[in-house]
Order: sequence, then structure tokens, then C-alpha cells
Amino acid sequence: MNMRNYLLLILLICSNYLTFGQSPITEFEENIIYTNCNYVMADFYYVSSNTADADSVCWDFGDGVVWRNSYTNSASHTYSTPGTYTVTLTIWLNRIKTQIVKPDLVKVYKAPIALFDYTVSNNNLIAPLQVEFNNQSILGDGDLVEYEWRIDPFSEEPLSNDKNFSYLFKEPGTYYVQLNLKDNNDCQVGYSDYIIVKDPIQINEFDYITGICNEVNSCPAGINYKIENNTLTLFGQISKNCCGYKTAVIIDKGDSIQIPTFEGGPECTCSCLFCFEINIPNFNRESCVVEFDNHFINVNSNNNSISDLRKDENIRITPNPFKKLLVVELNDMLVSNCKIEIFTLLGQLVHKQIILNNTTNIDMSKYNKGIYLLKFFKDDKIVKTEKLIKE
Repeated sequence: MNMRNYLLLILLICSNYLTFGQSPITEFEENIIYTNCNYVMADFYYVSSNTADADSVCWDFGDGVVWRNSYTNSASHTYSTPGTYTVTLTIWLNRIKTQIVKPDLVKVYKAPIALFDYTVSNNNLIAPLQVEFNNQSILGDGDLVEYEWRIDPFSEEPLSNDKNFSYLFKEPGTYYVQLNLKDNNDCQVGYSDYIIVKDPIQINEFDYITGICNEVNSCPAGINYKIENNTLTLFGQISKNCCGYKTAVIIDKGDSIQIPTFEGGPECTCSCLFCFEINIPNFNRESCVVEFDNHFINVNSNNNSISDLRKDENIRITPNPFKKLLVVELNDMLVSNCKIEIFTLLGQLVHKQIILNNTTNIDMSKYNKGIYLLKFFKDDKIVKTEKLIKE
């Protein structure tokens, strides 16, 4: 075989493995379709008319994820770890390898972490309560440029844009505090926590729930009373929110005892029946009206008698809750030698009035929002006790 024929033979053999010509693609493009701190979604694609018969297409996204043997001209990928990523496209077409590398193509920013703690003016959390919120947020890849403090349910607008925040809670309640952050990479994050502010009378609060939600087989239904060994005991079942803490206090005024209950902390969307028990020792007075959970009883310790005080239909006190004005309506038989006294839960007398007509208006506009106790007297004897709520 002469040299010319030999070269032709070699060329024929190699042509089965190599195809001369240009690469099928010279570039690919990217489209960042969604970005947030710690998270990026991206589409990648290339345009070529001669890759339909590609031997293989491979996308290497740079974060350890590789798409192999993908015969489409596009790919989508989600990055969920902060960092900078190089994307590589490799195509084999007619045994020609084309590889395009784009260094540092995708940047995923590390988000800041919003966080705060707080200090209070008194450890009993009694209103009014001054609270100092201390920003403990942790930087991400950027610098913090915006702060936003809100307190639900007060603030439709931010209460402060300072790094730290101070607030005076004047009324008891459970409040949710929100800190929102934004950095110069446009990363936006938030953190919330709740704080419980208590009524002053809660300084003597105690737990009265004795069982867990809806396991009430061990206690009788309803609210029950008994006197044994000079102790008045209230016990039975009570319906309350499933979550949060539950306490009660005893306010003893001699001729009457009020037992308000309190709930605080996060609430659930469900109600439960709980077993409860409240003991009032040294109960040796002749007669006393006891109020608990909108129930009123008259207790006489001399003969251990307990009688319910039903709401007298001959006396109407409306509206309740009220904002400014109370209206007292009486049956004709009661309009003689009767009066009304209104107390705070701490026992402070705030209003006293003789009732002379069937209908009497009582102006309560100058008093603070909260819970009050109204006592109706006929011939100096209590015939009605009612809890009032001023909104």
C-alpha cells in the first residue's frame, strides 16, 4: 500500500470518532426567577439548532447537584445554602465535547437572624410595666439598615425604628412583640415573642386547676361548694382555653368574697374542661356572698348552709360590657330603700348612689377600663351582685 492510500485509510477510520466543525453552542444564559435570603431559584438555558441529537447534556450547578443526560436545552435549580456558585454546562455532540464555565454565577446571601431579649421593671410583671427590648440580632452577609418594632394589637404602623426599643405597658394582657430586620442585600427577616403583663391583684395569684384538658372523670360536673373544718371549698369542672396559664386570686372583703380568674400566654382555638379546687380557710363568718366564674352563692358558716343567688329578673343592669353609661331598671316593688355600690376588684369603692326611680343612669365615663363589682342593696341587704366590664 502506497503512502497516499495509507493516509486515506487512517482518515476514514478517525472520521468514525471525530467530526470537525464548530461547537454546537458557545454560551448559555441564566434567569434568576426568585431570590430571597438563603434561597434562590434559577433557570438556565442555551440556544442551538444542532443539539437535538446530542450524545449527552450535563448541567453542574456548583453545589454538588449535577443533571446528567438531560437532552433539553434548559434546566431549573433551587439553591438553599448561602454561598457563591459556579455553573458548568457540558455537551457531547458527534463526539465533540463543548464545555462552558461561568464562575461565581449565582450568589446566595446569608440572611441575618432576628432576635431580642428583654428586661422588665418588676419581676412580678405587674402593670404598669416598663419593658426594655434589647436587640440581639446576628448579622448575615450584609449590614443591617432597617429596624421595625411592632406590638400586636396596638401597631398598624411601627412603634419604633431604633435598634433597641422601650415600651410602657399600662394595661394587663398578653402582648406579641415583633422585630423585623432588613439588610443592605435586601434580606428581610423577623422574630416575635410574647410578654405577659398582669393585673395588680395577681400579685397573690395561685394555681387552681387540678387536672389536664378534658380528663374530668375524677371531679364532679359543674361548680360545687362545701364547708368542712371551717374551710369553704369550691370544686368541680370549669371551661377554659386549652392553652396558657390559669390562676385565681381571693379578694376577701368580709361580707363578700370575689374569686376572679386569669388566663395568660398564647391561646389555642379550642376550649377544655378542667378539674379545679379552691380552698378558703378560717371561714367562720355569719353570712357571706361568694362570687366565682359568674356564680353567686350565699354562705352561712354557722349552720353550714349554702344557697344560690340567682339573677333577679326584677333588676336589670345594662349594657354589660359598657363604655360610659350604665342603666339600672327596677320593678316597682323595689323602688324603696335601695342603693347601689360599685367597687374595683381591689375593693375600692368608686361609686355609691341611692336609687329613687324605676330607671336610673349611672355615669362611669371618668373611670378606667377594667372589671368592677356592683352590689345592689335593698333595706341594707345585698340582693344582687354583678360583675361589670368597662371597655
